[in-house]
Amino acid sequence: HVYRPLQPSAADEATLVPSEKDLQRQCQYHASILSEAVNKFKAASNGRCKCLDHLLAGDAREVLANMADHHNVDAVVVGSRGLGPVQRVLLGSVSTNLVYHCRQPVIVIKPPNTLPGAHP
Repeated sequence: HVYRPLQPSAADEATLVPSEKDLQRQCQYHASILSEAVNKFKAASNGRCKCLDHLLAGDAREVLANMADHHNVDAVVVGSRGLGPVQRVLLGSVSTNLVYHCRQPVIVIKPPNTLPGAHP
């Protein structure tokens, strides 16, 4: 799981820097997301597949591709937020970037509500 750490922002001509407590809360929040995802993966795979579970901060497009190379993984599995074409251009898509730039095969899991026949 990769997250972007809280960054200083400008407000009323003053720079607000996130407190250490805010950064810790952010890290704990993302650690809980990672833990839940790993538990679901292990349950679904019945131990037939191994997964690396790392909590990393940074740009997911770079961090995930570098981790895949460093650990020489067989494949990279990522989720898709289901962005439309305009949002994808404006916000960028981690999954699309990995498909084009990662040396390993990339498996993109779409959100359930974007699958054919799914109801919102």
